[in-house]
Amino acid sequence: MTRAQWFAVGLALVAATRTAAAQEAPLAAGVVREVGRARALVEAGAGADARTLLDSLVRTQAPGSNELAEALFWRATLAERATDSERDWKRLTIEAPLSPRTADALVRLGEFEMLRGRPATARPYFARVAQDFPNTTARAKAGLWVVRGYFDERNSASACTALAELPPASVPE
Repeated sequence: MTRAQWFAVGLALVAATRTAAAQEAPLAAGVVREVGRARALVEAGAGADARTLLDSLVRTQAPGSNELAEALFWRATLAERATDSERDWKRLTIEAPLSPRTADALVRLGEFEMLRGRPATARPYFARVAQDFPNTTARAKAGLWVVRGYFDERNSASACTALAELPPASVPE
């Protein structure tokens, strides 16, 4: 192997180790509690109060932490406007790229592009899920969106290829 190949292998191992460590870290109890409170507020019809709580939670989390990712994820999920959701999911993928929530955020960003009728723009989001988070349930969802995107583009050959690449257990019968 060349020096460059060894370097690439080393970087891949470091990234895999960091990803595994980030995905295994439990969330702080305070974040779990506050997210639960925000969800309860939304269910009780107090969406504005829930968003205020989540805004505060986002501001107090350490950059790159799973807690920040969790707060951003729920703020995006419970947002009143799609543009706010999209902003927080993008921020999550940039500021906490190793979080377990990143795969779901990437799928949702891809879904936004699919809803806009831009499957080619959505595919990189879905591809990142398959590449960086191969052991999540989001991978199957991302793969199915890729298939749908190719069908929407009337590219049945690519759709069939993408479908064949999905793990068999992830394809609904």
